[in-house]
Amino acid sequence: MTSFISSSNQEKNQIPKHKNFEPQKTQQPLKRSYNDMVAKLIEEAKQRLKPNGADEIVKDLNLGQHYRIYDEDQKDAILALTPYLKLSEIQAQFGVPVNTVKYWQTHGKTDKRKLNSGRKAPLMNLEKVLYDYFLGLRALGRPVNNHILRKKMMSLYADEQKIEVRQLELAQKFQKSINTVQSNPNLAINKESMFTPSEAQILRETLLKLGNQVFLLSDKWLQNFRKRYKITCRRITHIAKNIPEDLFNRGDDFLKTVFFLRIINEYDYELMINFDETPIFYDTIPTETYEREGVKQVNLKSGNA
Repeated sequence: MTSFISSSNQEKNQIPKHKNFEPQKTQQPLKRSYNDMVAKLIEEAKQRLKPNGADEIVKDLNLGQHYRIYDEDQKDAILALTPYLKLSEIQAQFGVPVNTVKYWQTHGKTDKRKLNSGRKAPLMNLEKVLYDYFLGLRALGRPVNNHILRKKMMSLYADEQKIEVRQLELAQKFQKSINTVQSNPNLAINKESMFTPSEAQILRETLLKLGNQVFLLSDKWLQNFRKRYKITCRRITHIAKNIPEDLFNRGDDFLKTVFFLRIINEYDYELMINFDETPIFYDTIPTETYEREGVKQVNLKSGNA
């Protein structure tokens, strides 16, 4: 019994009492697996950051690095490397600026903002002007729809940014194309027919002037605008009709135009057909319009009423 214990103690005494003895057995495999994991993340990031359809559109328009676009997968791949690589190393390998990665880390890759935060001016001020314009049209009994509100808001925003409406239309078309490609990566887009060389030049100048912040007059914005100002779609209840005062003058002008074209183009009278008592609609009356909530009577003035 005694000899058994002593032999056991001898075996224990034969074990080297070095504090790094155990870690040395697993140090190399751990280091190898760590490097393999980092290399795998780097390779995955390279695959995800390959140029996609949106990058090709930006490249074709010669917009430069100031308008680089990253989707959610690309942001995830970059953020996955931040615990293992320095931000300067990420910038050197993938071209993502250090400040951009810091912004993703701080605010989140989806750029979620707090409620009622963001650019309140000039958009909120422009919406007040748009609401006054809406009230003016309804006071005159004119119908209001999505097209009228969008067209007026586009004009107000273009004036605020000191650009032409055409420039804003091109910028919105470009941003919508980018959003479409990002949401549908496999979608084929004919980039040659998207913008002409002159339009591309105007687009570059516009994006630089707007700071790449293009205000899209989307359905979501219009829905929120109506919700903020309590505007609803209502069916018209009363229509005031009146024949235009210059109706007969319009008829005379139409006949003069027809006879003038006959003389210029040398048409024979046999080619002119008389549609007797043919009804012609000179004023298309809508059945619905936007109106303030709570209004009981929805009026519409047609013609010169």
